[in-house]
Amino acid sequence: MGRSFENRFTAVFTQDRLDRIRQHLDGIRTELADTLELTEEDIREYYKTAEEEELMMREIHALAEKHRQFAPATFRPEEIIKDIEGATALRNLENELLKIAIRCQRNRIVANSEAYTGCGRFRKFVELAVKDRQAGAVEVLEKIKESNKRTQESIKTRKANERLKKQAATA
Repeated sequence: MGRSFENRFTAVFTQDRLDRIRQHLDGIRTELADTLELTEEDIREYYKTAEEEELMMREIHALAEKHRQFAPATFRPEEIIKDIEGATALRNLENELLKIAIRCQRNRIVANSEAYTGCGRFRKFVELAVKDRQAGAVEVLEKIKESNKRTQESIKTRKANERLKKQAATA
């Protein structure tokens, strides 16, 4: 509770800083250019392995390399290990990127919460100014109320649209 008025989020995102971050992200996208661009629907047909199955796949790959006589000449066991190692590398990258995404998400939540708290505090200050009959305070409070009203209407519309999309997806 003591954090409600504490401003913990101090990061500043200048356009230059955002451009540098986006360049790094573009670099990652470029490095991943040879990976597939798949939708949820695309991956439905693929078997989703558990991490624990990797050892089994490595063992079977070793057997396939050692006992090639049991498979047709067109069967290439080296493709198995290439896929296993690719999946492992992608899982590790995914974990690192998820850590970054979670950090961004959590900091966004803190920043928005602190901004929202600051807006609420300013509204209280303006309400006190109205009580003290300070010039212009009534007009500022009306603008705050209008902004709040528009925002609440927008939230209701967005939530209604989300419900409709969910209903359409399950129908």
